[in-house]
Amino acid sequence: MKIKNLIILFFIVPIFLISFSDSASSKDKLVVNLLMEEDISKKDAKCIVKETKPLVEKDLWSEYIVAVKKGGKVADHLPMDTLMELAFAFAMGGEKCGVPLN
Repeated sequence: MKIKNLIILFFIVPIFLISFSDSASSKDKLVVNLLMEEDISKKDAKCIVKETKPLVEKDLWSEYIVAVKKGGKVADHLPMDTLMELAFAFAMGGEKCGVPLN
């Protein structure tokens, strides 16, 4: 009985972990794709997101993701102070990755 439980555990835990990590990574993929549209390589875009995300408050990052999902210009969906805070965070993330952002 213990072996059966252990085998079940080995199958369920990875599925559980993947299901929770998938939602966060899909949101990050939106930002990576947005950066790639600006002629930034996928590797650099992933680095920028990895370095920028911890610099931004969770609520602010969520607002940004919602604005990205709406399509069009992000600036049309967010107030100027939020845009400035995000811009500084992305600039710092880009600097850490050695990628100049225009």
